Amino acid sequence: ESSSGTEVRATDFGAKPDSRRNAITAVQRALEACRKLDHPVLVFPRGRYDFWPQGSVEKNYFESNTTASNPKRLGIFIENFAALTIDGGGSTFVFHDRMQPFTVDHSADVTIRNCSFDWDIPLTAEAVVDAATEDYLDLRIDDRQFPFVIEDGKLVFVGEGWKSVWGDTMEFDGKTLRVVPGTGDEGCLGQDWRAYRAEELEKGFVRLHRRFGRRPAPGNVLVLRHSERDHAGLFIVDSKNTTVENLDLFHCAGLGLLAQYSENITLRHFNAVP
Repeated sequence: ESSSGTEVRATDFGAKPDSRRNAITAVQRALEACRKLDHPVLVFPRGRYDFWPQGSVEKNYFESNTTASNPKRLGIFIENFAALTIDGGGSTFVFHDRMQPFTVDHSADVTIRNCSFDWDIPLTAEAVVDAATEDYLDLRIDDRQFPFVIEDGKLVFVGEGWKSVWGDTMEFDGKTLRVVPGTGDEGCLGQDWRAYRAEELEKGFVRLHRRFGRRPAPGNVLVLRHSERDHAGLFIVDSKNTTVENLDLFHCAGLGLLAQYSENITLRHFNAVP
């Protein structure tokens, strides 16, 4: 709606949709141009925009129920704005490595709409249980989606600039995709389950040698949590009148939307879904 404000196009500042190029600096330049306008609307022509941490603003934040590893690396960073609309035009924003996609800090009347957030390599992995015997557990892991290595007998997931040891597990019913009761954290594989020894029998097929205290059912899906909750998907702090609409958050390592010391937050068609 250009009538509601002056339109600024991210592509005019060097953002190239569907190129996999890092859009971070281009978006920062576009936001600086928005600062000089009343009620600016930052528009992304529809496409895929990639955000890598190189060139991102880094800032310390202490976020509720989030690991206090700092500084946070910020994808789209809105600070000290009196009014701003970001319209993704149906675009997908794809993030790489560990970063906080969207941050609103000390701002008022900010709207973000019409986009989705995702990761190229997720910060959580999944496996399908192939077999569960007294002495071992066989898992199938899509190593294209969830790249991994085995180091010192342990399952280690690897991505762009990080590697991360598997640390917690939840079991989901393979048919209904609902959480199997009692499987949070230690409950899923029993006590001392981390003493397993892993070997890759064939590509993407891993055997975990261990007499597990609890065995998940074949055909069920294990979510293998291996990363810190070190950021939120959208973080709103010391701000007011923030609106999020028509936004799909498909992944992040921590809380989907987190607001602190803020007022008047409106969510319309905001979906945090896998």
